[in-house]
Amino acid sequence: MKLDKSLTQRDVDAWFWGHEHRCVFYKHHDHVRHARLIGNGGVPVYMTHRDDEEYKAPAFYEYRKFFGNGFEHWAYFGFAVADLDGGTAHVRYINEFGGEFAKEDLS
Repeated sequence: MKLDKSLTQRDVDAWFWGHEHRCVFYKHHDHVRHARLIGNGGVPVYMTHRDDEEYKAPAFYEYRKFFGNGFEHWAYFGFAVADLDGGTAHVRYINEFGGEFAKEDLS
């Protein structure tokens, strides 16, 4: 991987990315302390995971709220707001209705 040399010199404190249409938090893994998939903001997708389903390592959280019934469980959209304060990022995760579904301080 092209970033191997850079990532082995010092861990990345936080990495936010999208593309996959989910919201998933990951434990410290592959030289990234706080990895956050925030891709649940623009394209309707099915929520295929149940609330009681275990997370696949290194994940430890997924926003799994949905609407609909029967076979069509549509995942809620969301986004993240990060307020930077010195060496800390205060991050709030907001659903499509403006409700906060998670928050954390990353430092």
